[in-house]
Amino acid sequence: MVIRKISFSNGYINITEDKISYYNGNQHQTIERKCIGTIKTIEKTFLQKDSFTYSLRLIFFSLVVFALALITSIGFLTYLGLFICAYGFIALFVNVFFGLIGYRDASNFLIRVIFGIRGYEVTIHNNCGAKNIIFNIDKSDKNKINSIDQYRISANEKPVIETALNLNELEKLAELLKKGIITEEEFNIKKKQILGL
Repeated sequence: MVIRKISFSNGYINITEDKISYYNGNQHQTIERKCIGTIKTIEKTFLQKDSFTYSLRLIFFSLVVFALALITSIGFLTYLGLFICAYGFIALFVNVFFGLIGYRDASNFLIRVIFGIRGYEVTIHNNCGAKNIIFNIDKSDKNKINSIDQYRISANEKPVIETALNLNELEKLAELLKKGIITEEEFNIKKKQILGL
C-alpha cells in the first residue's frame, strides 16, 4: 500500500488509497478520501499543550526564580518570582473555573498571552456526515494545506494510487502473454478482473 505524507511542525497527514488521516501525538482523526469536502483555514492563536501544563510550568519556574533570589540575594528576583507564581496560580484557577462551567476556550486566555502560537485552525469537512478533521498549524505550514485538494476522489472514481497499481499488474500480465506463459484468453479474463469490467 502506498502512503503519502504531509508533515507539519506539530503533526502530519497520511493519505492512503481510500483514507486521509491526521496524527498528532496520540490524536488520530480519519475520513475517507471520497468524503473530503471544503478545507477551511481560520487564523488562530493556539497552545501546543493544555493550559494546565503551562500553569504548572509557570509555578515551577517561579520556584527556580525564588531559589536564585535566595542564592544571589537579589531582591528583584524575589518580586519576579512572586509575580510569576501568582500569575501561574491565577491562570490555573481561571483554567479550572472556566473549564468547569463549560467555557473551555476562554479558560486558557491567560496562558495564550504568554505561550500562544500564531497560526491557523484547519478544518477538513467530511461530506459523508461523520466528524471533520480539525487541527492547528503554524503560519509557515499554510501552503501545505493547498496540496490536500489533489487527493480528493469522487465516489465512483478509483484512486490514482490504485490505478497505478492496476497498470503495473497489466504490464506484468502482458509480459507473461508475450513469453507464452499464459494464453490470450487467460490474459483477457484477468485484464477484465483487474479493470473491474
